Amino acid sequence: MKVTMRSQIMTSVICLLITATSYAAVTTIQPNEASSGDVFTYAFPEVNAGFGAPGPTTPDDLNWDDPNDFPVNNIITIADTTSRNTGDATLQHDSHTLIKFDLSSSGISSGDVTSARIGLWAADGNTATGGVFANPTVVNALVVNVNAITQAWDETTVTWNTTPTVNGTAASQTIIDGISQWFWFDVSTLIGDWLDTPANNNGVALSLTGPFTVAGAENFAPFDNADPFDGELFVASAFVSSSGTEAFRPKIEITTVPEPSTYALIFGAVAIGLKFSLCRRK
Repeated sequence: MKVTMRSQIMTSVICLLITATSYAAVTTIQPNEASSGDVFTYAFPEVNAGFGAPGPTTPDDLNWDDPNDFPVNNIITIADTTSRNTGDATLQHDSHTLIKFDLSSSGISSGDVTSARIGLWAADGNTATGGVFANPTVVNALVVNVNAITQAWDETTVTWNTTPTVNGTAASQTIIDGISQWFWFDVSTLIGDWLDTPANNNGVALSLTGPFTVAGAENFAPFDNADPFDGELFVASAFVSSSGTEAFRPKIEITTVPEPSTYALIFGAVAIGLKFSLCRRK
């Protein structure tokens, strides 16, 4: 069968594209509790002492890094309940998740990165919090902001009142519309800086864009005297933390491909091979 130069070139180009595609790789980092950086800070309710809260003026400085903390073992959460009128005090049940990953041993060059995303497994927050919050659904979905954290923090000491500063512009947003599945938070615009300047890798803060409610039993009925949200249940997101089941721990996936210089080498090798093949046919 006669093979023309054009057909050989086309075949070579196809082989080049297949080869280039095969070079794309995904690196997954999924640390355990000992080497992780994930926690949620919680503005505990300012109510009477019978509930164990500190008083009517300042939210409690709580840190939920300890996996034995009651009532939310092994999860990280995001909630927004706004300020709520409880007679003589303001009641808040807001929470933000802070998360970061150590990339120092990844061996990845920022020039090779095409995308990066953080994966969190959505847990049954309704059960985990004893029915305090409703789970998100397709009908009652949550919108989560992903903001770069701009100062250092320690998961063992950070609290709601000492939450680190963040970039005011969200790097991305994610819609949470269910549980028992992975949700992905795009950090593609942040990963390059984290790799080039490790000191800037303070991770991200996840927060809701606003309060979300559904009809249902009152969240905090025993403490509400004049609540504008009576008869409504707040929707919140809960995710498995790094102290939870191994397969469902937070992770970051970084997709890389060779830099242009690498593609040039591949193309050069194909061209040399093609030239050698044509010369043999003469």
